[in-house]
Amino acid sequence: ARSVFPTCDAPAIRTIMTLPFNAPVGGRSRRAHLLDDAFRLQLLQDAFGCAAAYRRIVVEDLPLYAEIDCEGRRFVFVHGGLGDFSPHRRLSSYDIYDLVWTRPGIDENYFKSKTVVLGHTPTKYYGETYRGRILKTDTWINIDVGAAGGADPALLRLDDMKEFYA
Repeated sequence: ARSVFPTCDAPAIRTIMTLPFNAPVGGRSRRAHLLDDAFRLQLLQDAFGCAAAYRRIVVEDLPLYAEIDCEGRRFVFVHGGLGDFSPHRRLSSYDIYDLVWTRPGIDENYFKSKTVVLGHTPTKYYGETYRGRILKTDTWINIDVGAAGGADPALLRLDDMKEFYA
């Protein structure tokens, strides 16, 4: 769809990005959960249709990684992987390329005490066995089941690691 906005409006984009989690957006009351950032980014694409501004906001304003504790387990969320991984390297020392564009090999290991959750590469590229399925290894989990390419979406509940498929 063609954008009704002839140019990217950076102040308006930043306004959308900084809305409080409970702010109604587009008539929808939003809840504070992981999908809020995805919803906010979808608003940007729908409203502005400007890939360059979208990429700039994602790269400049969103964190490259996140760590959370859930049910006694530590999780690290990254987009693509941990390039040039070392268990002694601090997460803050990884650059955008390391976190966004790298892909772990099926036998690659990350932290022993943390589980890395990533996407970027649809699981089908690790073999037909994984097509449309969440891929779990000893140290990382790929949740990119290929929904952007038409596969049914999936959800991984972290507290018990249960997988849900549409």
